[in-house]
Amino acid sequence: MPAVVPDSLDSLLAVLRAAGRLGDASSVRPLPGGVSSIIAVLDEDTAPRVVKAARRRLDVPQHWTADPRRALREGICLAALGGAIGPVRVPRLYHVHPDPPILELEWFGPPAANWKGELLGGLVDGDVVAALAAGMTALHRAAIPAQLDGPAGVRLFEKLRLAPYYRAVAAAQPRYAPALLALIDECLAVRPPYLVHGDFTPKNVLVTRAAPVLLDWEVVHGGDPAFDLGMLTAHLLLKASRHPALPASPLLAAASQLAASYSGPADPGRAVRHAGAIMLARLWGKSTVEYLASAAQRAAAAAIGERALVGGYPSLDALLAELDQEET
Repeated sequence: MPAVVPDSLDSLLAVLRAAGRLGDASSVRPLPGGVSSIIAVLDEDTAPRVVKAARRRLDVPQHWTADPRRALREGICLAALGGAIGPVRVPRLYHVHPDPPILELEWFGPPAANWKGELLGGLVDGDVVAALAAGMTALHRAAIPAQLDGPAGVRLFEKLRLAPYYRAVAAAQPRYAPALLALIDECLAVRPPYLVHGDFTPKNVLVTRAAPVLLDWEVVHGGDPAFDLGMLTAHLLLKASRHPALPASPLLAAASQLAASYSGPADPGRAVRHAGAIMLARLWGKSTVEYLASAAQRAAAAAIGERALVGGYPSLDALLAELDQEET
């Protein structure tokens, strides 16, 4: 473990100041939404930059810890990608502090907008979906950097995704345990492994005037590409669950477009099961969604998640077609 791990913005800035990376005239703006990391923007005479340190204890009500050295894996990945994956941009890496692990990254300011906010506001842009599908395809076809391959990445994926998501739901809702544990086994057995982002969600996408930007690569590993496809699909379906007329939802159309546009190696049937598992995890796991406020919304999401997990659908379109038939 690193000798000193920043546990607040002040302690992060103290490390930067001691390393000569923070001037007296620097202006610091904390960024919201740092569940797994402490994040801020430094405004200086030169271009603004993001500083980011992974938390040892994640900022959620339940106890959830992970090795903060995952920030170094993110740095390795960003350096290898060099600012883009297919038509999707990724932050450029400016500097790495190895101990404690802190990254200095490219800043994307206004008019860049968070895609999660746009989706919740009813704005669904098919061009963004198409770009993300192509970027995900390119990611899964890219070579895994040697430093990111192997068991360390699998252990990180277990700590940050499988345990707090799938295993937590299996414990809280035992009726799903057989399907979830089988999915975990299949996911970990995928060979060959592919380069997987591990947190491919709308909150990690910035919409810009040019290409969308994919952020937060700290769960990157060699593994099952169906997890990424299922993750993004799950979040589109979760947001669609806020509205009663599901077949008419543009979010379901976006999910269908994502599945049709993606041409990588992810198994489509397993991606549907991952989507269902992740939907259930965001209801009963260690990190729950905040925008499904009513019991009816949560019930709608749970019903779709259960169906996706255990229904044996060969593709997302098969699930969506069945949902459409039931509503019409």
